[in-house]
Amino acid sequence: LLELPSICELAREYVVQAGLSQRIAVYPADMFAEAWPTGFDRVLFSQILHDWSPPVCRTLLERAHEALAPGGAVVVHEKLVDDDGGGATHRPDGEGGEQERDGAADQ
Repeated sequence: LLELPSICELAREYVVQAGLSQRIAVYPADMFAEAWPTGFDRVLFSQILHDWSPPVCRTLLERAHEALAPGGAVVVHEKLVDDDGGGATHRPDGEGGEQERDGAADQ
């Protein structure tokens, strides 16, 4: 978990409470200003990219790619909203929701 230093102590507490200390490490850093740790099999952006412009998102995704081990993947989790931003995206046929696409990190 790459997070601002002020959040890391709380994040570590949640990781320990969940019993995931052997699987999740917490790294204090500013995602824009500091080097990212490297060698990971996955980099997850959860509710991050929607806050930034396309050029900034591209920079973040490039940095994520550099943090990956060979064969790793970037995973993006975002809420999709209507064009007016007023609610969740809805398809008339009732389909929709979160989707996973193999090879997404290769794009």
